Amino acid sequence: MSAMDLAELAATANREHAAFGAAFGNALEHAIHAGEALTAAKAQIQHGEWLPWLAENFGGSERAAQLYMKVAANPQRVADSASLRKALEAITPSTRYDSHTGDYEWYTPAPYIEAAVRVMGGIDLDPASIGTANEVVGAGRYFTEEEDGLEQPWTGRVWLNPPYSAPLVRQFGDKLCEEVAYGNVPEALVLVNNVTETEVFQRLARTARAICFPAGRIAFWRPDREAVAALQGQAVLYFGVNVDSFCAEFGAFGVCMVARKVAA
Repeated sequence: MSAMDLAELAATANREHAAFGAAFGNALEHAIHAGEALTAAKAQIQHGEWLPWLAENFGGSERAAQLYMKVAANPQRVADSASLRKALEAITPSTRYDSHTGDYEWYTPAPYIEAAVRVMGGIDLDPASIGTANEVVGAGRYFTEEEDGLEQPWTGRVWLNPPYSAPLVRQFGDKLCEEVAYGNVPEALVLVNNVTETEVFQRLARTARAICFPAGRIAFWRPDREAVAALQGQAVLYFGVNVDSFCAEFGAFGVCMVARKVAA
């Protein structure tokens, strides 16, 4: 596709994005049109160049583009929705891992990432992320919702703050444990809610070498709003051989416990 065609697609996406903000009654229709234009543009752009192109050519945020494209990819499921919010509910699992909120896009504050880097020496992969979050995480590679980290190979040192919704949190937790068992991920840190009674937490805890329970609820951040403390506590689980380093670094946040052999 020519540069002129890409410019036209960007113009369409921007026009529909503006119309979406101005016309509440037709918001879903404009969101779908914007998503169709963005999807067509992305198909013509080389791997690794999508986010720079989006930042330069699209007037909305990366998150807005993702939402528009997601809605456009599911026209039949959203056809009867009265609003964009209802459309997103129709294509998003309704059973929440964190029942207090319907929004699982919350990013890890820098002190925890900095501690993770000191423990592992770096972060090679964040399999459940977005460009904005990776500005803090600094992973060598990351997978967005569209790329679907569950379908991608995981290698190297992993930082995982999974989507806090069912069944995604369980699926990401299972994949992490599998990649560790296969030897593809020699070291990893996982941040999840401390729901110790759940199947996903039990499996992660059985595989991890150490766990930190922060003394306070983590104040996750978003670029579009102030950081707010979570509605429940969290845990950071460590997978790897640098247990002493993990306890030294994450002991600053709360109590750390080293795993012993656990019966299956």
